[in-house]
Amino acid sequence: MAGRKGKPKKARKKKNRIPVPLYTDHLERLQDEANWSRSKTVCTVCKVPRGGEPVYHGDDARICRDCAVKIFKRNVKGESLDNWTSRDFIESLSPSAGLLRRFTVLFRYAEAEERLARTGPENLETIRRLLLDHLGHMDGHPLAETVRTAAHDACVAVGEGILDLLVSVRKPKAPWQFTANQVLTGGAINPEHPKVKAMLKTAAEDSSPSVRICAARGVGLHDAYWAMQLLDKLGRDPNPLVREAVALIRAGQRERAPQRAPAQKTPEPKPAPPKKSPPLTPLESAINGVYNVATLKIVYQTYLSSLFDEGWFDIDGPFSLNRLRKSDLARALAEAFSNKKRFRRLYEQMPDGVKTILNALVWEGRAREISEFRGLEPPFFILVEETRYGREIHIEKPNPAYFILPIVEEYDWRESRSPSQSRFIVSLPDEVRTRLKTQLAPPPEYHLEGTAEVEKTRFRFAEEDRILAQIDAVSAHIGQGGLQFVKSGDRVLKNSLRQMVETCRLREFYPDVERDLDYLRGHLMANFLSSEKKAPLTEGTPEALKTAFDGFFSGETHKTFSLNSLLTHLKGMGYRRQSPRATLSEREISVRASLPTLLRRLPDARWVDVDTLLKHCRCRDIDLEVVHRSRYAGKALYDPLVATPFLKAVLFFFAAFGLVEILYDRPRNDFTGQEQDRRLSVWDGLRYVRPTPLGAFVVGKSETYEAAAPPETAAVSLDENRLLIHLHGRDPIKEMALSQIAERVADNLYKVSFQSFLQGCTTEAGIQQRKTLFQQHIEAEPTGIWKAFLDDVEGKVDPLVPVRSMAVFRLKENQELISLVARDPELKKHILKAEDHHILIPHAHLGKVRNRLETFGYLIQDLK
Repeated sequence: MAGRKGKPKKARKKKNRIPVPLYTDHLERLQDEANWSRSKTVCTVCKVPRGGEPVYHGDDARICRDCAVKIFKRNVKGESLDNWTSRDFIESLSPSAGLLRRFTVLFRYAEAEERLARTGPENLETIRRLLLDHLGHMDGHPLAETVRTAAHDACVAVGEGILDLLVSVRKPKAPWQFTANQVLTGGAINPEHPKVKAMLKTAAEDSSPSVRICAARGVGLHDAYWAMQLLDKLGRDPNPLVREAVALIRAGQRERAPQRAPAQKTPEPKPAPPKKSPPLTPLESAINGVYNVATLKIVYQTYLSSLFDEGWFDIDGPFSLNRLRKSDLARALAEAFSNKKRFRRLYEQMPDGVKTILNALVWEGRAREISEFRGLEPPFFILVEETRYGREIHIEKPNPAYFILPIVEEYDWRESRSPSQSRFIVSLPDEVRTRLKTQLAPPPEYHLEGTAEVEKTRFRFAEEDRILAQIDAVSAHIGQGGLQFVKSGDRVLKNSLRQMVETCRLREFYPDVERDLDYLRGHLMANFLSSEKKAPLTEGTPEALKTAFDGFFSGETHKTFSLNSLLTHLKGMGYRRQSPRATLSEREISVRASLPTLLRRLPDARWVDVDTLLKHCRCRDIDLEVVHRSRYAGKALYDPLVATPFLKAVLFFFAAFGLVEILYDRPRNDFTGQEQDRRLSVWDGLRYVRPTPLGAFVVGKSETYEAAAPPETAAVSLDENRLLIHLHGRDPIKEMALSQIAERVADNLYKVSFQSFLQGCTTEAGIQQRKTLFQQHIEAEPTGIWKAFLDDVEGKVDPLVPVRSMAVFRLKENQELISLVARDPELKKHILKAEDHHILIPHAHLGKVRNRLETFGYLIQDLK
């Protein structure tokens, strides 16, 4: 760098030199995603504190992602490929290959192609197809992005030879990363290729902003007219990130454009081409994407100028702020955020108001509206004098002291504010939040301690002692066909739900019936338990409940139960039953996987305020974003309108199955601003939550669980002389079974008859189901009159046998015809007489009867 050229070479030391032999034993474990976590630590290799970003945890080493890549590269460089076969190269890029083998081929791809080219074109095409698949590599490992980048670099190195194959690949179900890298790679190789040009134009219309940004980068280095037109179009894109990317591309074009020299006899020597900037790190890229160059210059003047000497920047000639590129400023800010000493000095310069907002954004992980912060010092808005229409006026504008925070101005549809209908939103990219978590002290909500004393609430729900019996009863009720849905199938019939709640003796969340609050728990249990047909919950045991929720958390089961359905206050998110072949969205899978962590975080035997729990989830990055922020409410309103109701709904759902206890009031939400119905969702009343031993067992926090009370059971006795059944005690499952086959004549006495047993049965399969129900819940091996009754019912199925070979007719009121049919010997051979002048004629004899009647003058037009 310019400021370090004066140092002697001997004084320079290579930083972050990795003693590779010491980490060779870790290569196998580095490839396993399970050995990576986001806990706060210091990298053993580069000695940089890491927190919030994935870090490998070994027995004697903690390795960050950047250092892990260096370790792989050094090991790959030393790998001998002399004994590798073509199969070895191909299998190294297969989906089942490990990272080390995969990186060996990707980082040394030119050698791999050279060896495979000797074995034939088939192997060469195979490995190129596998290489293209890696442009969209998504396996969940923290180094997946490095795999995609290495694949892109390898494709660009191959050049035109891989272009035809690249543009011919179509993966409609692939992640957007594949499309983005496909476009970026094609543009980097040859944007004038007809199919690449068409691909770039299509990508410019893609729904994903990331793909559109790659389309802009693909044409950014190309000066053809069509490319300039495409870049102009993307420069007007509605997404600010796309517009910012185009602005950066244009800035780079201006820097690369040669300056026109004035006319003179002796031409001056051409200036040296500008230096190429090294590629941006993920943190630098994130900063580059949310700040414009003007803002970064203000940030430099306000904060960074005292942290860096002018020689830190790699520029030729004397230092000037205007000579700094946006990438230089982004690197400086990233360095200030990353370097512990520099950040300490930066933080000391920040006013209290900036510190307040910065801590909130880092630890809460959500966008905030400036109006949410009160008493900021200095004020966020300051009066600025401007000249408009020939006169000086004062208007309010954001204070430059806050420009170190990314600020977005949005039109406010809710109300008109002075001086304009705008609201100001502040947020931080995840990469910046992750880095700053290692620099800032965590808030109290970071450690969830809970409390034993809580404010008084109106309701408390704790059904752990009875929940297993209730689950058993509800499962049996559903299995016996006791649940009925409306024709559209999107919700349970109200009467059916009421019958289930009463029959299974379920305790509801709210004791009295009120609009939208009746049968809330019944809805939750019915929707969840009826959503899994292949592996339903058939018994109320702790182990069965744990198995059911394990499948739910992993996304393997209950795929027709959507977490979105809990957000009934949002349009399109009401109760619904999806197709049996429903596939879970990425959002649903991610949130389901985070829910066990949420339950495990709850402190044992202590109450936690729900608002505190939400902040804890933000601090710990527990994913609750079941609905994408761009779909509902925008950034600043997402938490009050979506995240908070969703967390409360999930806790009510867990309480319905006894995993937590909850304290709550009637739903009320002052955020709505309504005087009469101050309710945003039916879950608004939740105040506190506390884990139960059953919940700890279900999420694996404890290994065993002892039920506090055994399920209720009742003895059944059958009358030997009459079809009467005595039920001794209370047993909801047996009561449900008896209600389907018998009539209750007293509190504990049921009478069985043909009518009660056959009620609702329309098929023989229905009778068999009733018989099975009797054997499972009443008497497995009935004898005497009970066996005779069941055999009699089964034997009386379809007593009327239709005769397909006979046709039935009725004679007209004609005495002569009636006498003829009764006396004629020929007709009597082919006709069977029935009551009320009806006759039956075999189909085979219809022609003979017709001919015989015609001899007596009777014309029959249609005889079938």
